[in-house]
Amino acid sequence: MTIFYNEGPPVHADLGKINPQCINLQLLLDVLEIVRSTTEDTFPKKRSGYPYEVFIVYQAFVQLLQRSPEKTGEWLNEACKQAGHSFQKHETKEFSNGKQGRYFPDQPALSRCLKQMDVLDCTEAFWNHVLFAHLVLLLRLKLITSDVILIADYKEEKCKKNKNDPCCFGTKEGKTKHETLVFSVISNGLHQVIANFKIYKRQDKPPLFESVLNRLLVHGFNIKHALLDRGFYRKRILTMLFARKITVILPGRKCKQTKQMIEEYVKSKGGRYCKGFMKLSYIKGQGQSYFWFDILLVAKRKHRLYEIKRDYRKGELSLDEASRRVFPLIVLLANSNGISKLRGNESYIRDLYRQRWNIEIAFREMNKLGFSYRAQG
Repeated sequence: MTIFYNEGPPVHADLGKINPQCINLQLLLDVLEIVRSTTEDTFPKKRSGYPYEVFIVYQAFVQLLQRSPEKTGEWLNEACKQAGHSFQKHETKEFSNGKQGRYFPDQPALSRCLKQMDVLDCTEAFWNHVLFAHLVLLLRLKLITSDVILIADYKEEKCKKNKNDPCCFGTKEGKTKHETLVFSVISNGLHQVIANFKIYKRQDKPPLFESVLNRLLVHGFNIKHALLDRGFYRKRILTMLFARKITVILPGRKCKQTKQMIEEYVKSKGGRYCKGFMKLSYIKGQGQSYFWFDILLVAKRKHRLYEIKRDYRKGELSLDEASRRVFPLIVLLANSNGISKLRGNESYIRDLYRQRWNIEIAFREMNKLGFSYRAQG
């Protein structure tokens, strides 16, 4: 989901201004070069016509300008015509039927490309490239910065029960669903989806994380933090992010150890700072290896930790009721980009992760109203 602009993107001395009245060709060429480097092994080579990366940048501009593909294509074609730069692989200026050769594809050509992506089973890859091209455009226009917060979450959609569907999760009629792994970033107050992956049964998730991380890091983005859901409490994912020096924040898993930490804190027998670990591989001659991380106890929305402990001491809350108002956050400190230590950053960490909660709540409300698909599109 991208926040809509009330006005066109701002004027910049080097780039000109990107709005319906003026398209900067150099910006288009710069973004096209970046997209070309990421699509070399994704789509088959084309012998004639427009390369696939041109259509990716075309659709990215449609999203940026929030105008129809028809009008956006005409503006881009006029800008290319004035600069004498054609993206066609043939040099025909005029066809036998009298029509003039275009410098940039039009809306019918874009529609044909989308149909071809469906035939080639490359639709998901095409739109993920569009989302990334849009992100690069936002960066070049200084609407966002290179410092980003990465968010990963699952989006679920109900589906009919079908044993032969490799993407159908669940066994009970009415409870089955399709899952999509959604990656998004927050930068400069703007939330932008950057990749969507349809999930198959027994699919390996870490390679999807790796592909998104590589694309961001290779093109100059600095991932300050990663805000994950509890479902991503996995050794390979957390160790991968830690190896890339990305600080991770995610909810603590529900287990006896976590419950004991919370109860001891409520009873004033333990602190709000705890340690957790994952068992890694057994190393011969050294023994069992562990992956350690911090756990910070925070109050759930509309509650305060001191109030929870006070009400428990007064007998106004039972231990179980008080414990349910405390939320454990796993904090994996891997860099100094805003969080160098746990103590003193408690409010910052809580508010940081709350950004993810707010986004999830917004999507949930849009689903109820029935327009989440349109908003994401």
